[in-house]
Amino acid sequence: MARTTKPEKRKKTIPYNFGDKHKAYIRKSQDCMINVAEGAVRAGKTVDNVLAFCHELKTTKDTSCIGVNTRQCENHSWRL
Repeated sequence: MARTTKPEKRKKTIPYNFGDKHKAYIRKSQDCMINVAEGAVRAGKTVDNVLAFCHELKTTKDTSCIGVNTRQCENHSWRL
């Protein structure tokens, strides 16, 4: 007998609203080799670092570093 599966439900994502300190940290990370962020457990440090890393991958001139699916990145409007 063929097993029927339920269609996968799409999750709604929360739109990010970066504060001024977060934007400044992400911008400054473009020019610094070592970046340090401190704060509470849910302060958004990981999100800041992941976004800064993705932006660096998207804008790098070095094409030998890694392959990135830029189609997914183009769907997001990250304004810093």
